[in-house]
Amino acid sequence: MSRILRCPDLVNRTAEPHGFANCYTHHAGDLVIQWCCGDTVEALCAVLLAHDFADAVPRENAIELISRHSAHFGNHTVILNRHGACSYGHNAKDVVESIRKGYGS
Repeated sequence: MSRILRCPDLVNRTAEPHGFANCYTHHAGDLVIQWCCGDTVEALCAVLLAHDFADAVPRENAIELISRHSAHFGNHTVILNRHGACSYGHNAKDVVESIRKGYGS
């Protein structure tokens, strides 16, 4: 999980229309990556597999697609969750810029 967080460009390119994906922990060891616009869950899984994030995991356990919007990735629970609808609509760029400014301070 920490390897994924050390590569934010890989994760954030999935949610490119808004500039970043929302990442947080859930329970004791889960990492949740969620976004609403951009790549599919399958596309993010392919990117993570291509960058060797599941090399230590038997291939049959590497990805479990829960639905078209959600997957578990690797032997630690990494939950990939793509929302079906955008929460920001036409205001997305303003929201992203506001969050970026907040990170800079």
